[in-house]
Amino acid sequence: MTTRVNLTQEEGGECIEHSIDVGRNVAQQLNLRNERRYRVEFDTATKVMRFFRKPVTRARLFLAVGTQVVEDREAPEPTVITIRDDQIYVSAIGRVTLGIIGERLLLKHGSKNKSLLILRGKDIFIDPFIQVTPKTAEQLGLTEGNTSMEFNQITSVLRINPGK
Repeated sequence: MTTRVNLTQEEGGECIEHSIDVGRNVAQQLNLRNERRYRVEFDTATKVMRFFRKPVTRARLFLAVGTQVVEDREAPEPTVITIRDDQIYVSAIGRVTLGIIGERLLLKHGSKNKSLLILRGKDIFIDPFIQVTPKTAEQLGLTEGNTSMEFNQITSVLRINPGK
């Protein structure tokens, strides 16, 4: 299917992620879904842009273990977020880096897994990381540190040390 669109590029401002905004009709015609990841190819000779689903994103993030996260440390009253054993905290940039969407995810490490409610960080100035409680870390055999991770937007599975 071919749909004609006009492209514009905004100048200036701080951007923490690349995105494309299209109207509802164009999104339906191109079968694009909100907050989903796509690989985009643009042929400069033909001026044709193609979208390919890219549901799995891999990255190295810091895996923290603890029951509290402090956001906006520079504020007069920093925000302290308490994490329960059925929750996972994902920093704002961590969500962008891995493409994490939805309200819940299945955290997997090896053959062990646990369904967790996502606590969404708001401070974009905190480095990307995820944090689980000590109990969750123990249940799944996780240790704190820089860790390879992958998130699948179709299955809402976050794998720790996913391998190749």
